Amino acid sequence: MPGKPFRFSLQSVSDLREREAEQAEQQLAQALQRCARQEAAVQSAEAHLAAVVAGMEAACRRGLHAVRQHEAFRRDARRAVQQAQRLLESHRRQVEQARRVLQLRKTAQETLVTLRDHEQVQHQAAHLSAEAAHLDEQALSIYLRRQRSAG
Repeated sequence: MPGKPFRFSLQSVSDLREREAEQAEQQLAQALQRCARQEAAVQSAEAHLAAVVAGMEAACRRGLHAVRQHEAFRRDARRAVQQAQRLLESHRRQVEQARRVLQLRKTAQETLVTLRDHEQVQHQAAHLSAEAAHLDEQALSIYLRRQRSAG
């Protein structure tokens, strides 16, 4: 006895939560990519600073003007490293925020999946109960007809 097909009452909300979770995953992936690029930028800035510091000895041999000029290069390189590190920290905070958002979105989605599964089990139980009641009614009807025809 075919019954009414199962339809989750909050399917549109579930679909929305699924899209939100997918968007949160994409945002996390983008944040991780930005963070990786910034880590490379920090390493590059640190390598540049190391090269500038290593060139100080050569500047000392060229005179006071070269030393001052080299010191200015060193300060600029140090500032670039500090700025790159600050930006990296900002990107790391964004990654952590994206992870928290993703966790919230996944939790909301999983809650709806659990609710859908529960509703589906209830629907199947109701269908089986109705089918059993129908079969009981048919069996009783057959039994009563046989009793009337026999007696």
